[in-house]
Amino acid sequence: MRGIALDVLQDIGHRASYAHRPRNNSASGTAGIHKLRHHGFQIAKRMLQGDGMGVGFLCLALRLLRLRVSKFSSKLGNPRLLRGNRPRKSGDAVLDLTYSAVRLGEPLLVGQCPPWVPSRTSEHSMTQVRCTLRPGRRDDAPLLAELVNYAGEGLSLYSWSKMAGPDETGWDVGRRSAAREEGSISYRNATIIEHNGNAAGCLIGRGIGSSPTAIPSDMPAMFVPLQELENLALDTWYVNVLAIRPQFRRAGLGTRLLAHADDIASGRGHRGLSVVVSDANLGARRLYERCGYKEAALRAMVKEAWVNEGQNWVLLMKAVG
Repeated sequence: MRGIALDVLQDIGHRASYAHRPRNNSASGTAGIHKLRHHGFQIAKRMLQGDGMGVGFLCLALRLLRLRVSKFSSKLGNPRLLRGNRPRKSGDAVLDLTYSAVRLGEPLLVGQCPPWVPSRTSEHSMTQVRCTLRPGRRDDAPLLAELVNYAGEGLSLYSWSKMAGPDETGWDVGRRSAAREEGSISYRNATIIEHNGNAAGCLIGRGIGSSPTAIPSDMPAMFVPLQELENLALDTWYVNVLAIRPQFRRAGLGTRLLAHADDIASGRGHRGLSVVVSDANLGARRLYERCGYKEAALRAMVKEAWVNEGQNWVLLMKAVG
């Protein structure tokens, strides 16, 4: 971080929670079926998120699961559990999701965009999802300000608001920063990921040199621990911002952007990658660790009036190759 305009940040506000509540209005013994359906959903969910599981395991496990559910449902005389014999409802697509995952023919590998997701506009069809990466543009500035603030869990807006003039808001400062030709969150440093033609998230990063940056005496105290951690990640490509808009989350887009970050770091000759996250942002940390990042150092947060559940900043690093 270089000065107060560095606009912090690092986390994905990624949350990986989900709930599944099986119904209890079926014949005796159906609890086992629901358990199987639950496991099928879990496997398919990991597949759609690009968890990197083996082709043979996923396809075989999912197909066997579907056959077992159909067999047990027939024995129980409960046609409601048979796929195709009951209408589908939103939120009740456990078997259908498992079946659709098998139909794909191959699992997703880490770094790939999910090629298919259940359609939100039709209950009986699957919609192909196209993910594309493109460079940021100046007209992306409002979106980038939004995503930077998501990544920083509100720290960016807090900082911008302190810099705002009498006739502007913190958002005005953030959008102006993103529209600049230079700077930590300049659109020139951004890669936008599109989901079926809609801007869904971004990656903003930069290379850290081989020498540590001196910390000036007038640097705001809340940014000092961040700069200290950055000085421990020399000669890496620093993931300054990784964020996905809420309506596009849980579709593997963050993983795809991190794969792109790997390519950038390798192509520019860096020895690795680095990122700083809040210790309270468990979802972001799981994502990074799943993609090969490991904890390297901690620094206590200085929050001032910024409200956050975390207590420490965590430096995560990953070697190239």
